[in-house]
Amino acid sequence: MQNCKSLSELFHETDVFYKIAYRELLLTEGNCHRQCPDHEMAVKSYQNLLSQDIDERSGMRKLQFDALVGLFATWTEMKSFQSIIEFVCSWKNEPVQRPGLSYWLRKATHANEFHMSIIVTGKHAGAIGEVISLYQKAIGYKPPNHSAADELGIDSSAEATEQLRYFQAVLRYHRSTC
Repeated sequence: MQNCKSLSELFHETDVFYKIAYRELLLTEGNCHRQCPDHEMAVKSYQNLLSQDIDERSGMRKLQFDALVGLFATWTEMKSFQSIIEFVCSWKNEPVQRPGLSYWLRKATHANEFHMSIIVTGKHAGAIGEVISLYQKAIGYKPPNHSAADELGIDSSAEATEQLRYFQAVLRYHRSTC
């Protein structure tokens, strides 16, 4: 893995096949480190993949989503709940052109593990109110026009909105039982 990664500076910007292989390698590396468990190295690999500027049309965003799920699972295993809260809250400041809060929460509407990590984190970090407001922002997302949502890859469907409302209701339940 390290030999392939060392070629990054030579080929990353010029060879599309290397770029794909490199991104797949980062995800595989993160998953391997997580299983070892070498959590710190897993976090580093996942974050490296998440920092890549990937065009929605390339079809490679799935790798980033898988890295995001792996990152949250790793931090949950480490009981590093504050890291998840800080990471999710950082999405509020993402420019519209980059995947941010609405993108990832809506993209993950059918990924229960992803949302459960956020819900468990909210409860353990004492940040349920803050997480509820993040979900509210994603629920209220309205694209400027239909083509803008398509171009950014944001699922603005009623089904996605309902699924987010469900996860928000789970958060409200946990807030009432704390």
